[in-house]
Parts: sequence; structure tokens; C-alpha cells
Amino acid sequence: MVGSGLLVIGCGLNAWALAERDRRSTGSFDLERPEELVTSGPYAMTRHPMYVGWWLIHLGAGTLAGSSWVLVTLPVGMLVDQMGVLREEAALLEAFGRPYAEYEKRVRRYLGTRSRR
Repeated sequence: MVGSGLLVIGCGLNAWALAERDRRSTGSFDLERPEELVTSGPYAMTRHPMYVGWWLIHLGAGTLAGSSWVLVTLPVGMLVDQMGVLREEAALLEAFGRPYAEYEKRVRRYLGTRSRR
């Protein structure tokens, strides 16, 4: 049950993130070249909902398979993804400037919202 739940949540999160990005695209949808900064939907909870979704899918699949390897492969995958995320965030800051910097202050990189002071 746990593995299936994680898979469903991860797939749902990815689908929601893609739908939100597509909804906010004015031209043809290109995941790698966002036209505008999307801060609604799942992007209001995490700056990188698709990474979180894939990690949940990874964990769910490993749990379903009963594989303890997921305890090794998931953290390694997360570390590798982190390097890509840092490059993506630098590119987003360059592309969107101040609005992205303000978004970074409001929304955590992976989960939750920051408290407002």
C-alpha cells in the first residue's frame, strides 16, 4: 500500500506540475524553456515539484519491489539532481531576475513554504 501510494502521489505531482506549466504557456509548450515564471499550483509549495514527484516515484517503486537498494539509489539520485537544480536556479534567476529572487524567498526549494516575517 505504501509503495503504491507513493507512486500515485509522485505521478500526480508530476502531472499537476506539467499541466500547470502548460496552462501558463502562451505558445507551444517547451519544458526546458519556460516562457514565464510559474508560481501557482504545485509551484506554490515547492520550486521543483517534478523532482519531488520523481523521488516519490523512485521510493514507491523501490518499496513495491521490496528492494533495499532504494535506500542507496534514492539519496545518490537526489544528490545528482541537486547539482542540476542549482544550475537551473541560476538560469531562472538570470531569465526572470527579481521575480524569481522573491519567489526563492517565499517558497522552499523542495517542500513547504517559508514562514513570512
